[in-house]
Amino acid sequence: MRVGMVLALLLLPAAYGRTAHAVSCTTGAALAGDQRSALFDAAHQLGGAVLRGDAAALKAATIPSVAGNFDGIAATVQGLTAQLQGATLTVTSLYGLNADDLKGSEDDVQFFCSVPGAPLLVTVTLSELPKGQFALAILHATGVPQAQQFALILQNTGTATPHWQLAGFFVRPLTMDGHDSTWFWQQARVFKSRNQPWSAFFYDQAADYLARPADLFTSNNLQKLSRETAAVEPAGLPGKNPMMLPAGDRSFAITGLRADATLHALDLRIDAKVESVSDPVTARKDALTLMTALLQQHPELRSNFHGLWVYESTAAGQTFAVEQPMSALVLP
Repeated sequence: MRVGMVLALLLLPAAYGRTAHAVSCTTGAALAGDQRSALFDAAHQLGGAVLRGDAAALKAATIPSVAGNFDGIAATVQGLTAQLQGATLTVTSLYGLNADDLKGSEDDVQFFCSVPGAPLLVTVTLSELPKGQFALAILHATGVPQAQQFALILQNTGTATPHWQLAGFFVRPLTMDGHDSTWFWQQARVFKSRNQPWSAFFYDQAADYLARPADLFTSNNLQKLSRETAAVEPAGLPGKNPMMLPAGDRSFAITGLRADATLHALDLRIDAKVESVSDPVTARKDALTLMTALLQQHPELRSNFHGLWVYESTAAGQTFAVEQPMSALVLP
């Protein structure tokens, strides 16, 4: 699983670019003082529960439809506890999302959030949204080796007095191998200037992943990054169909390729479908053959990644994984 597992709960991210509805967004600086304070306090309290690994407190502050299926959230929160010990929690952004004018539950709702005094335009896209008042809070947990960012969807369930509860929860890392989104974007541009499109593409993807607190969030800056990524995307990458990589008298079916720092160094992860992994010796040999074949076709990867990580899986769900540093991969 990718570092910084993403959880989409009640409010799922929808595709960007559809028709907007009669809704409004107010950014943190423009929120009324009492509303901003209430949202800040709610976000900080929820984020604090995540830092403490207090899944019970988080569940108690969650809307019923999400609290009724809370096992995934609890597991994620408890899994983050060790790496977030001693972290500093900061509420970096607040967006008030007013959907009171909706006629009923909508499949796809976009909120366009302009930042006063800045050219930045943020778009928050939510699906299956009932009418009501919502908010997006973005928090950073920093000061630890594996800094994280949380995106919290909040819903006002109060009547006379506002009462903000958790309605959606997303977690992503802020860095990979010690580097943030800006660094990956800058490096991708360096690789483009060197005519290294494979490295540029995967670094651009990493930059986007780290800059976007959840898939429901985009901005004009992220759209610019997406255009740069699309311009350098190599042909034939795995998507709906696998990428077939020839290696001697056989071919490997690659179903996924991406930068990954799960092992605390920047590797290129290769997901491949194979017939069997029952024999570990054969599975390892196949993985090494695949790695060598990929480096032979794209030698630029050797100098821009720490190593290659092959994750083999069968139709029956059996898996085998092996990572090798570039220094251990000797081409024939």
